[in-house]
Amino acid sequence: MKDMDCEAFLALLRELSEHTLIVEGRKDEMALKALELRNIIPINGQPIADLVDGLDERNQYVILTDFDREGKRIAARLLRLLQRRRIKTNPRLRRMMMTETGITRIEELAACSAAALNMEKGDTHGEIGANFYEVYNKGKHKGKRRD
Repeated sequence: MKDMDCEAFLALLRELSEHTLIVEGRKDEMALKALELRNIIPINGQPIADLVDGLDERNQYVILTDFDREGKRIAARLLRLLQRRRIKTNPRLRRMMMTETGITRIEELAACSAAALNMEKGDTHGEIGANFYEVYNKGKHKGKRRD
């Protein structure tokens, strides 16, 4: 996570809690629930048109798909369908999540925010990067196939 002010991050979370969030899958949903956000709708591989048909037109939605190529493609398609049905979205919050936090996948958010909030409380034992769970094996195989 970028060096984001904890107060700004908490303000962003408060603002997100006022909207219904649309995410790609179960891991994203669990990460946001860990941040005590509710009103989360996971796509989970279902057709996007079916998902949009079931949405309440009175709510305002935030599309929080991942910020990689596939996530951006899904977000663009979802945004077009929502606009076609005149359902309100908040693209500003998606942009803020992308630019302010520096993450590429939504599931990274829970671990990064936990580290940031611990730093706020005075825990200065270390920082967790955005790719904290990736293990780089620098063993002998050097890209060769292993069985």
